[in-house]
Amino acid sequence: GTDVDERAWVHLDDGDGSRGAVFPWARVGGPALARRARAEGWRVTEEWTASHRHFTALRRAP
Repeated sequence: GTDVDERAWVHLDDGDGSRGAVFPWARVGGPALARRARAEGWRVTEEWTASHRHFTALRRAP
């Protein structure tokens, strides 16, 4: 998978100049997610793709 690991504060803009409240947003690829998960005591148990979207199942490491 792509090794993306980025975080930012974003807001939604309705196109007419109105903006929503700022909120945290992140994009993370499979390798970066696995690294972060291991560092926090989780392990990857399954990875799959559906409709061009990637998913990862995590479980607490024993």
